[in-house]
Amino acid sequence: MTLVDDPLFLVGGDHILFLESVSGDTVHAPSRQLYRIVNPAGRYDVDGESVTTHTEFNAELLPKSLDDLIDQIERETTSNQE
Repeated sequence: MTLVDDPLFLVGGDHILFLESVSGDTVHAPSRQLYRIVNPAGRYDVDGESVTTHTEFNAELLPKSLDDLIDQIERETTSNQE
């Protein structure tokens, strides 16, 4: 995926995005489906088993590997269901 206005997406790159729907938003998407990244930490580049994000927000808490990211998602999903 590549976006001309966004140099962080590279042709052939793998990314994990955490999106929220803004579909139906009266300003940005009054008659279409549209999604945006939840926040700067909601976007990861995948390089093999490593993941990186483009934010410094709580950098020490951010996962550094794909397995760590999956574990973090599973923990959050479990805690939100309780």
